[in-house]
Amino acid sequence: MKKKHLKPQVKIVLYVLLALIVAAAGFFLFPKKEIRKAVAVGEKVTLVPVIEEVPPEPENPFEPVWSSADWQANYAVNDEYIGTFRFESGIIDLPVMLTDNNFKYLTLNWETMGYDADGTLYVDYNDTLDSMNITIYGHYCYPEVDPEQVRMFTPLHVLKEQENYEANQYIDLLLEHEARRYQVAAVYYVPLVFSPDSQSYDYAPDDLCYYVPEFSDEYFQSYISRVKQEQFYDTGVEFTNKDHLLTMQTCVYLREDLRLIVVAKEVERKAIE
Repeated sequence: MKKKHLKPQVKIVLYVLLALIVAAAGFFLFPKKEIRKAVAVGEKVTLVPVIEEVPPEPENPFEPVWSSADWQANYAVNDEYIGTFRFESGIIDLPVMLTDNNFKYLTLNWETMGYDADGTLYVDYNDTLDSMNITIYGHYCYPEVDPEQVRMFTPLHVLKEQENYEANQYIDLLLEHEARRYQVAAVYYVPLVFSPDSQSYDYAPDDLCYYVPEFSDEYFQSYISRVKQEQFYDTGVEFTNKDHLLTMQTCVYLREDLRLIVVAKEVERKAIE
């Protein structure tokens, strides 16, 4: 008996259906995208699939709750207001000023413009929002006046302990038209140099000048080397002189010769309306 053969048209339909089934299975089983690359094999050139991994969703999506109207409301109170400094964890959420010196807001309330021992957060007057390194100063409030240790820059001290890092590693700087997210990269003490002229500890050592707005390549290598020596622990976050940095400074309890420094690097920006 003669064997029956499928008609050519039927074979084509079956091949197409089989190919579609295989492609669909691959699509659902493997969350990857495929591109084809021309590769020479002997004297022939053929196309071979190259599989690329689909990047995972970010673990910490940056969705700032902020608007230009929020900024305008604070600017209407004080035209030296430039933005709000906010830890994602909520341990600090305060307005920041920028004026023409580093003394005005030491004991000045930004809203009333009256005396306030806690002062106001302010950016180093040598900096701009375009500086490679923006330094923000804020007071540490002693336990005698702040038993809960929550005022001004006092909560920065929780970052001295590595177990507090993960929950407090992200900081937002909320500006008029954009929000910038930073990740804490290093936490350390800087020993200050005594100044005979002022009879106080005023300056950082030459290789630990954390308040420099723009780092030269040469100086940055010296600086980062000292930071790694002084830091309390390794955060795993590397930063270079190509990054935009945010540096925070506050005092240390009963130590005039020390300052606590927290360095963070910018990881994302978002425009706001």
